[in-house]
Order: sequence, then C-alpha cells, then structure tokens
Amino acid sequence: MTSVFRQWTIDAHDIERLARFWSGALDYRIESDGSDGPTCHLLPREDAPAGAPTVWVQHAGDPFVVLRDPEGNEFCILRDPH
Repeated sequence: MTSVFRQWTIDAHDIERLARFWSGALDYRIESDGSDGPTCHLLPREDAPAGAPTVWVQHAGDPFVVLRDPEGNEFCILRDPH
C-alpha cells in the first residue's frame, strides 16, 4: 500500500529560514494562504530545543538515510524499493 502525504507539521524556531530550506528541498512554493497540493505547516516553537527527540515509524528493511534540517530536526530520505 502506498501512502501519500497531504499535510504535515514541523516545529520551527526560525520559520522564515525553515520555509526557505523546505521549499527548496521539496521544490514547493512558499504560500501563506494555502493551496490544493501537499502542505507543510511550520509552527513557532519556543518551548523545546531545536532537534528535539523524534518518533520514527517505518518498516524493517526499508533503505533510508537520516539527515537534519538547519535547526537540527531529523528527517529521513527513503529509496523507492521498486
């Protein structure tokens, strides 16, 4: 079964900086009024350190690489197994 992300949220200390990073990484446009496509919300986060612990859910054996955004938040790049 294939999953499709329509919306996700990232906690950010510097919203403008992460907006530039993620829009470049995902080839997205920065919009403040929403759109019909997938949406990434950047929420202000003052109460947790950058790079706070993450919960990971994945299938065993999926090939992936762990990277960090400019604030130290971890994310994974997965290869398509097909």
